[in-house]
Amino acid sequence: MGILAAGERRTVYWYGRKTLKVAKKTVNFIKDKLENIVKKTQSNPTKKTKVILLELDGCLIRTGLKVPIDKNELTKIRKIKKSSRKVDWREVRTAFARPFDKKEEKTFVALMDKYPQIIQQLQAAAYDR
Repeated sequence: MGILAAGERRTVYWYGRKTLKVAKKTVNFIKDKLENIVKKTQSNPTKKTKVILLELDGCLIRTGLKVPIDKNELTKIRKIKKSSRKVDWREVRTAFARPFDKKEEKTFVALMDKYPQIIQQLQAAAYDR
């Protein structure tokens, strides 16, 4: 993160922005890596294992977005502009794959995507081992 100069302060928002940047880079890195594995396994099908064990699970995660209210009302205690929260439920898929005979080698994937895309990426990652 670097050394702070005398009197310099970092806010919660600064850390949030940095965390978001790193999270986006990480997601892109993993997505590119899985796509490269899929391409590699499709071009070289001889390395494929006969049997792969897949375990899949899905759930809904509650997410929200803070939306300002049109009225110019302030909150009673903090005296800030009132807002409401728009609630949204998002589907998340979690899965792992491994060659059937190798219990220690597991590949985990958790994505907000449809099952066919997750299975394709997971299968390719399991073959890549």
